[in-house]
Amino acid sequence: MIVEVNEGKQKIFCDEGVYSKNRNFRMYLSTKYGKKAPLVLSAHNQYRPSIKVESKDIDEIIFYDSLVTYYR
Repeated sequence: MIVEVNEGKQKIFCDEGVYSKNRNFRMYLSTKYGKKAPLVLSAHNQYRPSIKVESKDIDEIIFYDSLVTYYR
């Protein structure tokens, strides 16, 4: 992932030391290739949805809230 930092200069957003050849960036509920264990919230996570959960699917809300950029 590349972001613009200033005056048109670009920089890699992710820590290359963490996301190496065998360590990939994962999104909420994604699975590793060939595996069946989705990435879920930790029991220690302090996240609280920004909108009322009754109105939408909680997994959808968590997914959208976890995105780095705006979605539409």
